[in-house]
Amino acid sequence: MIDIEQKREFKRKGFLVLDDVIDQSVVEEARSEVWNALPCSPSEAPEELEGEGYSFINDIDNVTPFAEIRKSVFEVAEELVGEDVLTPPEEPFEIPADLQIPVNNPSSLPYKNAVARRITSSHLDGYGMAFRDPSHEAQGTYRYYTLGAGIYIDDVKTGGGGFTVFPGSHWVVSEYFKTHSLESPGWKGIPPAIDDSGSVGQSKDNLLKTGGWDYRRRLDEQLIPHEITGPAGTVTLWHMKILHGNGVNHRPMPRIAAFTRYTHEEGDSIKRDVAGKPWADMGELADIEAKLEENPVYQESGFQTGT
Repeated sequence: MIDIEQKREFKRKGFLVLDDVIDQSVVEEARSEVWNALPCSPSEAPEELEGEGYSFINDIDNVTPFAEIRKSVFEVAEELVGEDVLTPPEEPFEIPADLQIPVNNPSSLPYKNAVARRITSSHLDGYGMAFRDPSHEAQGTYRYYTLGAGIYIDDVKTGGGGFTVFPGSHWVVSEYFKTHSLESPGWKGIPPAIDDSGSVGQSKDNLLKTGGWDYRRRLDEQLIPHEITGPAGTVTLWHMKILHGNGVNHRPMPRIAAFTRYTHEEGDSIKRDVAGKPWADMGELADIEAKLEENPVYQESGFQTGT
């Protein structure tokens, strides 16, 4: 299902969008379970959901369709990186441990303000809210995985709060970790901006030609976000080190999706070794020739996230 050009696209951009991965009857069953757990119907969302931001559904009566989704996506994940690289899904399947169901509720912001942002906030995975919290037992704990996957449970149109990525940012983030520890990034794991004197180059041995890092700014302030849209069943595979977040949901209905992650067979034991090597834990992708073809840095005024 995944050909060589798609593998090159994943390496270049840090993500790959696929369709026809999951049987539509399974998607429909999953969608029914989600709507049953929401305080609204597919035809009408209550006003109290507006402005509620991002929430998770953990109380699902029938988890079977979601377990099937995780297994189906694992098959294409293996096609991408090769067999015997990722740890296969195991029983028992549990929500939210094995798969999360986030709901991106309609935004309460006026459209003229929200459209200027397009994304509520961004982050780098591995750094939960507790990472910088000295009172939390998980403080300082970096949570490694190899490949992320997002599955749309319902149709997601432009401006509907879709999964939003910063194409090419995985190259820059990996370059950052060549000289910085996993614990060094700031809030939500976002590395600093590239110094104004630098640029993302094309050298095979020195991808990032830069005068340094600007620790006064965040990397995502320089990058261009891309909202992923698609019908129910659309699957997005992404590299762990790509910056991403949630698009602002300008539409009246909540965006519903499922997210799961797959980890290298060697797990946490390799997380530091692969931090600055974007393809060391990606199996066959390491041998695919591809490089960053477009500068991901927005050279004009930058792109501001958050409020």
